[in-house]
Amino acid sequence: MIWEFSSDGSVRMGTNRGRYSFGDNNRIKIETSIATSVYQMELVGDKITLNNQTDRDPRIWTTPTKCH
Repeated sequence: MIWEFSSDGSVRMGTNRGRYSFGDNNRIKIETSIATSVYQMELVGDKITLNNQTDRDPRIWTTPTKCH
């Protein structure tokens, strides 16, 4: 799945849309109608690695990104 980030703070993940904002220590908060999640992020080229900071059992995703 490609995550598309826009400069207006919106994000699209497939058919899901939401808002994002940056915090300290390379954290990003993504809010959708389903959930709000906070991730520790690392961006390398066009790939972003997200380490879920809100679960007791953290998961890590690496996904291609598009920035508008």
